[in-house]
Amino acid sequence: DKERVLEELNNAMPYLPEDPNKLKVQCFGYFEIFWKGEPLSFSRKQSKELFAFLVDRRGASCSSEEAIAALWEEDGNLKNVKQNLRNLISDLKSTLSGIGMEKVLIRQGSSLAVRPDLLDCDFLDAEGIAEFNRLDCMHLTCKGHSQLAEALFEKVTEIFG
Repeated sequence: DKERVLEELNNAMPYLPEDPNKLKVQCFGYFEIFWKGEPLSFSRKQSKELFAFLVDRRGASCSSEEAIAALWEEDGNLKNVKQNLRNLISDLKSTLSGIGMEKVLIRQGSSLAVRPDLLDCDFLDAEGIAEFNRLDCMHLTCKGHSQLAEALFEKVTEIFG
């Protein structure tokens, strides 16, 4: 029955330990970046905002102009804003280099990105799990297991909204 399937799904959810060689990025609740259990501290407040913007892009690169538009919206002094962005990128690079995680940041010409494979990120994990389970539900339904698919869908919705 459906209740038994939900109970089995609850019991089957494995505890996945954090990877100590990845930056832990917490997007749900308050955005924070952790290294070895401690919050990562940047010299500039907006460096963390730039990092959050890059995480939200899920590894897709952005141009300097896109980053500027996201962080400063309408600032009339483009020269100052471009310098501010260079300062933030420099802060990100030096902070990440200081913990041996410089490879997280990808800089090619005027484009910038993060490597999601080097992040332990709740937002990226939830997105992947939700997509995986959506496909699982479709597969189970096609195979005639609609009750199991319904229970799986309910569990995923309960966890990820």
